[in-house]
Amino acid sequence: EKDKLEKAAKATADEKVRADALKAADAATLREPAIKVGAPAVYKGRQFHREQEALEDLFEQKHIKRFSDPKRMERETKAWLDLLAFSMGGEAVLRKGGQMRVMQKAGMDEGVSGSGAEGGYLTAPEYMPEILSYVREESVALRICRNVPMNGMIGYYPKELAKVSVAATAEAVDATETTPTLTQITLTAKRWDAFGMITNELLEDAYMPILPMLVSQFTEAIGVKVDSAVFDATGDPMSNVFTAAAGYSQVFGTGSSNFSALLYVDFTIALGKISAKRKRAGRWAIHRTPLWQYVNSLRDTAGRPLFVDAVGGTPAKILGYPVEELENGPSATAASTAIGCFGDFSGVIVGHRADNIDLKMDPYTYMKSNQTMFCLFTRWAFALGLANQFVRIMTAA
Repeated sequence: EKDKLEKAAKATADEKVRADALKAADAATLREPAIKVGAPAVYKGRQFHREQEALEDLFEQKHIKRFSDPKRMERETKAWLDLLAFSMGGEAVLRKGGQMRVMQKAGMDEGVSGSGAEGGYLTAPEYMPEILSYVREESVALRICRNVPMNGMIGYYPKELAKVSVAATAEAVDATETTPTLTQITLTAKRWDAFGMITNELLEDAYMPILPMLVSQFTEAIGVKVDSAVFDATGDPMSNVFTAAAGYSQVFGTGSSNFSALLYVDFTIALGKISAKRKRAGRWAIHRTPLWQYVNSLRDTAGRPLFVDAVGGTPAKILGYPVEELENGPSATAASTAIGCFGDFSGVIVGHRADNIDLKMDPYTYMKSNQTMFCLFTRWAFALGLANQFVRIMTAA
């Protein structure tokens, strides 16, 4: 009887061990697919997860939290892999040996390169917000200005000059007719382009991430170019907010033609020139050099600093309003030069074509060095819509 009980107990223990082992095996089997639901191992000829992980590393290095959502990160990866695949004139597929092979589009003979028009690929509408989201991380202007879509080369945007006025009218007297005055801003899309080289060894190796290189080279370049249009351009594509295009100016005293003559009171006077309702969403924009060299040293009569740098999650501020530290805009002191600008930047209109990022590949120009050139084309438009939302602080003549 004792032997029977011991055998039964041992059988029960063995069964439990087998059950635990099966449970662990099932968990291990299910765990990996559970993380990568809907994400293919190979997508458009590239190792999808490797490319996505490389992009995640890039965004983490730049402290970008916008793509922390796995689904959004997956869409971002697919968007760039689609651009890469279609830039080759068709869809790239993985073949034996780890190299990519281009499947030509319909109507094109295999092995014959397509023309530039056929080889180009316009960004799918569902992917455009993902790419623009990353460009915004690289651009101050895209984060603070008003972004509007454009469906053609020319776009029109209403601009208000005068509002309807309200009058107090005596009893039995007709109301006074007032008509708002509207004008129209014309946005004209201008082409921007850039190119960069990638070695064919890197391009053909499906196990080496290529997206971080493309993203860094092109989207960062777009972000920098957008900022230069808003804060540097003079007439083409727009006159920037540091020029006479701004509705108001606070000018240093006569003869004070150097940034060193900047006073605390210049900032308070400048704020007084903008209406209260337009100051609600206002912010300062100043190039980093004069910001730290001249603005940072200003104090009020009680010794309190004008400029308060960012601490923790609190943004940098001047007189209670946020400050954008620019890489563009006036940086060197000179006569009749703006050191800073304040305004509600929703008054700057940035138009972008709905499907306007075109990536093309040229495998021939640098063939002798075994490199492939990628060219990016994109179209943007800019206009200063409401000049009276801006005031600049500038040196005297």
